[in-house]
Amino acid sequence: MRIPWNLEETLKLTSGCLKAVSGKGFGVKKKILLNNSVEVRYRQGGEQIRPSGRANMHELKKMFQEKGVLTWLLDRIALIYYENELIAVADLWIESKYAATKSEPAWKIEWDWLDDY
Repeated sequence: MRIPWNLEETLKLTSGCLKAVSGKGFGVKKKILLNNSVEVRYRQGGEQIRPSGRANMHELKKMFQEKGVLTWLLDRIALIYYENELIAVADLWIESKYAATKSEPAWKIEWDWLDDY
């Protein structure tokens, strides 16, 4: 499932809501994202990301284990893609090459679970 998301709007999903807050630093670089448009998908297995602050690629499964995310929630966490590349995992991690520095204009991703979870 691929769900288009305009970062200027809140996106309501079955498992929660995604919101992007405009600011500086600690988010996804604005200058990389043309038209502020990305795509939301869910975990299929085998996805990898190089989180900001880490040198190597890591499997999401292992990253979730490190973070202590419950197994039954893994397929409900929003994965954010730009041009078919994973750039963020909800509000947990940002791909290092898309991570804004402190002074760069950025979209800070906020993920709110529905009360059911």
